Formats: sequence, C-alpha cells, structure tokens
Amino acid sequence: MRTTPASRWAWRAAALLVLAIVFASYFQPELMRELATQVWNCF
Repeated sequence: MRTTPASRWAWRAAALLVLAIVFASYFQPELMRELATQVWNCF
C-alpha cells in the first residue's frame, strides 16, 4: 500500500509533536505531570 504525501506529512507532524512533548517534559516536569493528571481524569 502506497502512502499519499498528505498522510506522510501527517505522520511526520505527529512524530514531531510527540518529540516536542518529550523534550518539554525534561524542562518542565510539573507541567507534564499536570497534563498527565488531566488526561488520566478523563478515564
């Protein structure tokens, strides 16, 4: 199955977003803990 340029762009954008979140977690652990708590409260 071939991927379209739009789907490749979307996967790259998602990967960059995940990397940015991981990078931010090293510099602001309190913020990441708060976001994790908010996500956990949704369940």
